[in-house]
Amino acid sequence: MILKNFYKILIILLLISPVFSYAQEQEIIDFYKTVRCLVCDGQSIYDSETLFAQNLREQIQIKYNLGFSKENIQKELLKIYGEKISFEPKKNRIILWFFPFVVLFTIILLNIKRFIRRTSN
Repeated sequence: MILKNFYKILIILLLISPVFSYAQEQEIIDFYKTVRCLVCDGQSIYDSETLFAQNLREQIQIKYNLGFSKENIQKELLKIYGEKISFEPKKNRIILWFFPFVVLFTIILLNIKRFIRRTSN
């Protein structure tokens, strides 16, 4: 009886195992897509085939297998290579992304106001 239960548990674990490994593999692939290849212009290390990208993918995979979280790996990459390694800007830098649009919107509004004032006179 105990042996039957053991086999049932073993079979369930064996069936679940590939699901976990696929999910982990997909998670690391998604992480590769957020890391910029510093050799290629505008490519992630997932898309790039350069030696730099291959080595970085291997190092990330090793750290991930050792139990490092994606956040820890990201922090280490930022410490070594700086912010240019990441496709995702820091939240405190997000204003730099929106500032040009705010300026453009302000200029457009001022020109519309000026145009309306001229046409009404």
